[in-house]
Amino acid sequence: FVLMSALNLVYFPARGRAELARVVMAVAGAEWTETVVTGDTMKEWKESGKLAFGQVPLLQDGDFNLVQSGTIARYLARKFDMYGDEKTGAISDMIMDGGNDFLNKILPAIYPKLDAEKMTELKKDVIPTFMGHFEKIVGDYVGASGLLGGDKICLGDLLLFLLTESYIFSYQLVDADSYPKLVAHKAKVEENENLQKYIKGDKRYPVRKLE
Repeated sequence: FVLMSALNLVYFPARGRAELARVVMAVAGAEWTETVVTGDTMKEWKESGKLAFGQVPLLQDGDFNLVQSGTIARYLARKFDMYGDEKTGAISDMIMDGGNDFLNKILPAIYPKLDAEKMTELKKDVIPTFMGHFEKIVGDYVGASGLLGGDKICLGDLLLFLLTESYIFSYQLVDADSYPKLVAHKAKVEENENLQKYIKGDKRYPVRKLE
């Protein structure tokens, strides 16, 4: 069954910081609309009073406005019963916080444009070390079902899925063979039919090129 709600996501035409919210909604089987933000309309959004910190993504659930990408993802996960119990939820939060630490280390090398020298340095130590942490988290917390939260996908599974998809497969910052647990976990998460539909559908934005 599909939980009906007037969900609207306001963001740039990219995966970026809105992609976790999108995959949560996709796996939940939720319908949502998107309002694309451009450099021109961003000014209007800031003046609208709906962006608590002057930033997108913004999730609109009816007349409820919510910003901050992690907060949005956790809200949606709770709404669609994908947060799990106390401990599963805490593991998801831990992965999210670790993922943000990781992204903050990588961002200076890729934004606003690729700094090849910085990236080469990161690939020597920082990136393999962080991916090793995530590999260990799969080993420590994923049960016999192959998922973090028992037999159904939870927020932490989707976080790990996006990390693996992005850093190992899309950008190939590390070698897949070195992280067999993350690769196996990604394959397990991808068995989800709703996720498959989203990944293969035209609603998903392409990977941002590093250049």
